Amino acid sequence: MKTYFSYRPDAFCSERSDEFRMSRGRDAFTLLEVLVTVLTVALLATLVIPAFSRAQASMQSARCLSNLRQLQQANMAYAASHDGAFVPVFINGASSASEGRVLWTGNADFLSQLGISRAVSSTSDLMKAWPRQMLCPRATIDGGRIDRCYAYNRTGLSALYSKPGASAVVRTAEIARPSRVIAFIDAVNWMMDYDTPLGDYKGEETQSNTVALRHGGRANAVFFDGHAEQLSAERVTDEAELWRIKY
Repeated sequence: MKTYFSYRPDAFCSERSDEFRMSRGRDAFTLLEVLVTVLTVALLATLVIPAFSRAQASMQSARCLSNLRQLQQANMAYAASHDGAFVPVFINGASSASEGRVLWTGNADFLSQLGISRAVSSTSDLMKAWPRQMLCPRATIDGGRIDRCYAYNRTGLSALYSKPGASAVVRTAEIARPSRVIAFIDAVNWMMDYDTPLGDYKGEETQSNTVALRHGGRANAVFFDGHAEQLSAERVTDEAELWRIKY
């Protein structure tokens, strides 16, 4: 007995189409899967981005502290070659206090201790002389200027500022506790004087006598003994002994 099979192309195509649709269905993402993926990525971003920001801020603070240590090391080397006298905060002109005044930022002997050989006679020279790596990474005034980045402590020396020929200098022997007195600190001007009311830090804009709380509401400082640390706003404003150079 012979058995006959009928050939139906439409049935074959239908089966293949069903298989193809099932295959596509298995490979495609459902809306729920897409939403879960998006939410997972968003959650990871909320965890990773703040951690990255904290790590970046920590690295910037570490670099700033390193800069401050280098400043004071250069200052100590300067004192060793100048009979125990640290670099003057300023040296006034002979006939006029302001005319010809040389600030610590432009003192050639001090700069040489830092390996900076360029002469400084103007603001533009100042910006060219100081390498960017010597600036606090978080100081942005005028594109980053040393005289708007770190300030030298001149507490007790301010009266000399208006006297022609005066030099605001302190000697190593005059500092009773060098490990407790600030030499340089984050600031938005080139010098600090605790005897004058301290300014209220408003961000990266030039302000006289103002500590820059650039690092999470804190400021980095280096002391006359060469160690550097981060100081809270309260310590900067309330602890007068941090600023008293001469006792």
